[in-house]
Amino acid sequence: MSGYMVNVDAFTTFALETALYVRLCNLHWTPPVVHKVLLHGGDILRRFSLPISMFSEEAQESKNKDCR
Repeated sequence: MSGYMVNVDAFTTFALETALYVRLCNLHWTPPVVHKVLLHGGDILRRFSLPISMFSEEAQESKNKDCR
């Protein structure tokens, strides 16, 4: 967890510009996860009520050893 705030507007602009370059260059296949981050990341960040790091799977995975 970094604790830094994300400037959603700047992220959205950067992501959409990057998606445009990826589409124009068409050099390689874009994985679905990259597509989601570039085209939908800004909307996701706007809708989260908590910092995005709190929605990661790290905490859940770290507890797997306790369940065994």
